[in-house]
Amino acid sequence: MTALEVPSPAPPLRLLPLGDCSAAGRTLQFRPGGALLFYTDGVTEARNPRRRCYPLAGRLAGLAASSAGGIRPDLLDRLREDLLRHAGGPLDDDAALVLVRAPAAWGGQAAQPGTGSRSDSVPLG
Repeated sequence: MTALEVPSPAPPLRLLPLGDCSAAGRTLQFRPGGALLFYTDGVTEARNPRRRCYPLAGRLAGLAASSAGGIRPDLLDRLREDLLRHAGGPLDDDAALVLVRAPAAWGGQAAQPGTGSRSDSVPLG
């Protein structure tokens, strides 16, 4: 799993024409079988009763690692439940999680873990 930092300033995805976004464009290698998780700040800023923010990267790594054979289809459900458990109830802010999964094969190319398999670029911005 790799976390990517968004360059600043960075408007929301696909709203680049609204400002100076010269540094906001990113291109990623999106391999067959890969996944991208998008989330709003309401997730990472959700606080528990001791006022600690939700540790998304660590919790996501733990939940994904417990999925033998790759990312399970219920990962978002488990992540949401974990987030609400952390907060101890409803969140104080709006929050969104979107998981985008690449098919196991596309363009005739199957996922081959640990190899230099073909991948397609996905522009973010």
